[in-house]
Amino acid sequence: GKSEEVKQLEHELRIAKVSEKESQELLQEFEASNSRLGQENGQLKSELRVMYNNMGTSLKKQKEVNKALQMYEKALSWLGPITPESPPEQQLEAAPILINVGSAHLAIGQPEEALPRFQQALDIRRQHLGEDNKLTIAAAKWLAKCTGGAPGEEEGA
Repeated sequence: GKSEEVKQLEHELRIAKVSEKESQELLQEFEASNSRLGQENGQLKSELRVMYNNMGTSLKKQKEVNKALQMYEKALSWLGPITPESPPEQQLEAAPILINVGSAHLAIGQPEEALPRFQQALDIRRQHLGEDNKLTIAAAKWLAKCTGGAPGEEEGA
């Protein structure tokens, strides 16, 4: 028959195969739950962003512009850094909030702070929506308001 050593090695090999299979299954389960958490986390971030943006708009209507600005900045922070390399959806989600940040700065007499926000929103919309899109045109009007003109309406996120 087989030697004790061979039996022992075969036994260890079976254990190794089982634990490798279990490891793979555990890893797959972990990745699946991580993906679900990522989706839920993304949904939560999106809801928080919308909530902060809406709170900002509500506060601005109540003439609480500094508090509104804080809410808009919080809404933006939930999107993470917005760069030309960011996904287009993320950039387009940022554009209305950037306009709201700019409009709040304009309302408290800080056109120099408003201008870069309006410019970034306009650049994003030009790139992803085109020059003739009504949202691009709206962003261009906001930018023009930095050089004089009456503030317009906030944008939803």
